Amino acid sequence: MTDIDYDLMVIGGGPGGYVAAIRASQLGMSVALVEDKHLGGICLNWGCIPTKALLRASEIRHILDNVDEFGFTISGIKMDINNITKRSRKVALQLSSGFAFITFCKAPFFLRKSGVRISIEVSGEYFLISKMVATK
Repeated sequence: MTDIDYDLMVIGGGPGGYVAAIRASQLGMSVALVEDKHLGGICLNWGCIPTKALLRASEIRHILDNVDEFGFTISGIKMDINNITKRSRKVALQLSSGFAFITFCKAPFFLRKSGVRISIEVSGEYFLISKMVATK
């Protein structure tokens, strides 16, 4: 096992985690950001953002279904759910890649790991732990 010292370890690269890691790095701390999947968290990669992309496709379909109200005529409109889903994933990937780029540029050390084990020193004794609750 390798000992590496950091001023701060942030576990979770979601909206709170990567912002905390970047800010701590800007303040001069050595930072390790640990994320086991994708920077940006659930909202960016699987929840809010991809869902909004899917909703936008349905809004466009609604507009196209009602263009006659505006004096237009369109026929033969088809929806391809596979392409709609691909676009949703592409939007999420673009944003996630952007967050990764920004995070790497701001200097925290990024670890793509799961099953984090932390060593804590308390009064000269070391404890290796896999789960922790921190309170103020």
